[in-house]
Amino acid sequence: MVGGSAANGDKNDPVVFQGKAEHTIRQMIAKHGFDRLPFTYGEFQGMQNYCARLDIASGEYVVRKELQEAWSQGGIKSWEEAQATRDYKPVAALYCAGNLDAVRAYHLQHDVMTQLGKSYDEFSED
Repeated sequence: MVGGSAANGDKNDPVVFQGKAEHTIRQMIAKHGFDRLPFTYGEFQGMQNYCARLDIASGEYVVRKELQEAWSQGGIKSWEEAQATRDYKPVAALYCAGNLDAVRAYHLQHDVMTQLGKSYDEFSED
């Protein structure tokens, strides 16, 4: 990843992914229903946090595969409560159900990648 002063917390710095990093980010984008690479440091970091929370809601990397469906019931509820004032509330249920087409359509309709970049705060614990 190359960019400007992003290490200093400037979320508007442009980023470019190359080599293995680009391959990894493209896999993350495909898995979580996005349609493009992040353009800014804020979009990149916001997307990473968002995707990690989706994986937690679904139980991926948290519990064994056979327990993920039961885990996701609580994960979806927690996600919806956390997203109550944001535009992303229905995404976890769609993601956990494996409806990636609907997740992708939602992300496009609500321009989620751009919104994640705008709302990202480098020094926030949220």
